[in-house]
Amino acid sequence: MAARRLKVLDLACCKNLKCTPDLSDFIKLEILILKGCQRLEQVHASIGEVKSLVYLDLSGCGSLKELPGEVVELKELKELILDSSGITEIPMSIGSLRKLEKLSARACRSLREICSSIWDLQNLRYLDISESVIEKLPSVSGRLKKPDLMTFTELEIILKDCYRLEQVIPSIGKVKSLVSLDLSGCGCLKKLPEEVGELEELKELILDSASITEIPTSIGFLRKLEKLSARGCRSLREMPRSIGNLQNLQHLDISDSAIEKLPSAIGRLKKLRRLGLESCCSLKGEIPSEIGDLSSLEILQLSGASISGLPASIQNLSSLQDLSLEGCNELRSLPELPSGLKFLRISSQSPRLPRGFCPMYLETLDVSWTRSCST
Repeated sequence: MAARRLKVLDLACCKNLKCTPDLSDFIKLEILILKGCQRLEQVHASIGEVKSLVYLDLSGCGSLKELPGEVVELKELKELILDSSGITEIPMSIGSLRKLEKLSARACRSLREICSSIWDLQNLRYLDISESVIEKLPSVSGRLKKPDLMTFTELEIILKDCYRLEQVIPSIGKVKSLVSLDLSGCGCLKKLPEEVGELEELKELILDSASITEIPTSIGFLRKLEKLSARGCRSLREMPRSIGNLQNLQHLDISDSAIEKLPSAIGRLKKLRRLGLESCCSLKGEIPSEIGDLSSLEILQLSGASISGLPASIQNLSSLQDLSLEGCNELRSLPELPSGLKFLRISSQSPRLPRGFCPMYLETLDVSWTRSCST
């Protein structure tokens, strides 16, 4: 029979399909696509007999409320896609899929809970449960029992726009090979546990538009961190001094936050290439002079900040190419700027450009003046 030789079965967008057919004859099937089968309510139990299946796509199956228990038999499964389906939970049996590398349940708006067996998936590389209604991740404690088992293969966890997420579990620190954690848009998340500092392999921490009020001091232990973004965190008022310990940090964006000042330790970020401070209305006075020690800095974004001036040390930023100062209405004058600057955008109330000002390699100069409210 043809079914016995078939490796790919694509039933995407079969609008009237309510239950998958008996799959017991599909002994060599590797890819099963049921994407967009909006009326699909049941996956036939025979799916457990498809031992060769490596990819299962159930995205857009809005009528599918649960996965069959027989999924546990899919020992070769590497990717399970459940995006925008109607599932309410990830079953405990998921932990038996030891070869699973990708689990995506993005926009499963009825998904309220993730089972703790998720931490048994030692080959998991990508976990996306964005836009769900989960309130917290399951505890890692008791799942990863030995130090050598506390590792995944560069795991990336995405919890973007989980608007009910209130807590990042302290035991997250045990997931030692977590390389990327995205908590952007988690409006109920007010703080991170200190145990975040135990994530020795973390390279990206995304907190954009979360409600966090502080960055834990332990962040200074994240020696491999390359990107820290807390853009739009409007309850965030300060950065810890320990941020200066992030020797591999290349991208720091705290734009549109309530940051009132920068710690002088920021000058120790020798690999920092981009610093975003746009629309930081509470950032007043002068930027600390230590900013002149950022020898790798290429982009400095200060548009909309309430700063009154830049330190003379900014001239030392030999790598700086792009400086944005638009809408800095408290800015009255500029010091000498780096000769290698290529793009300068500035608007303020009567800014005074330095005498002889004309960076040698400047390609774009956008200067505009705004009237003072008193004139």
